[in-house]
Amino acid sequence: GMATNAQIIPVKVLDSTGFGTDAQVICGLDYVAGLAHSQPGPYVVNLSLGDSNRPGETTCGSSALHQSICKLTGAGVTVVAAAGNDGTDAANFVPAAYDEVIAVSAFTDFDGQRSFAGCQADFSDYGYECDDMLASFSDYGSVVDVTAPGVHILSDWNNGGLNTISGTSMAAPHVAGAAALVLGANP
Repeated sequence: GMATNAQIIPVKVLDSTGFGTDAQVICGLDYVAGLAHSQPGPYVVNLSLGDSNRPGETTCGSSALHQSICKLTGAGVTVVAAAGNDGTDAANFVPAAYDEVIAVSAFTDFDGQRSFAGCQADFSDYGYECDDMLASFSDYGSVVDVTAPGVHILSDWNNGGLNTISGTSMAAPHVAGAAALVLGANP
């Protein structure tokens, strides 16, 4: 919805319940790296996924997943990742904790304005939230690069249709779309 002229290449790396292994994610990342090497870009990858309680390794060779992310960014691909929904330090949420990715936290925006519009308690997914604030569930910390709207976001849903949900997985696509617009204007 942000970069309406961008071509979307869906790469499924999780199963129907939303779970997967590092190997599955790496396979998808390697697929995109191959595209970036063979077809002109620019490319942006949105990773609305992650694993908590895994400290972000500092070097590209420290894990196979980190190595794959580094391979992707080395191919010129911009990587955006959700920071996590545990309300804790995102330094333990991989791949958002990696330096090579743009880590995205979620904030609440009820009115699209930079003015406080109060608090609401009518969210079935996360409950009570206040306008223009970091979402209560959002991971935070020094590894986070940016925040984006992530509360009560209309999104495509399983088996077609739409659903309104909250999470950093809803915030990250806003940033991926903005990155695509920037790169489209100035690769």
